[in-house]
Amino acid sequence: GSTLNIAILDILKRDFQVGLTYVACSRVKTLQGLIFDTPFDLSALRIIFNYIFVMKAINKVRRLLEKFLVLSI
Repeated sequence: GSTLNIAILDILKRDFQVGLTYVACSRVKTLQGLIFDTPFDLSALRIIFNYIFVMKAINKVRRLLEKFLVLSI
């Protein structure tokens, strides 16, 4: 994906695909380049980032289990 110097985001609306807000925020090179169009409740952003963290951990465990199963056959 592309990296950006500046992004202006409106994250009040719910993502139609989980993780889009995370992806948009992660594409900006610095915190100074991350601009939010309207104020929002920080807890909403925390929920999104926590969900992404949990999903990454689940995928990592799944890959390790698949690797283990392949090696044990």
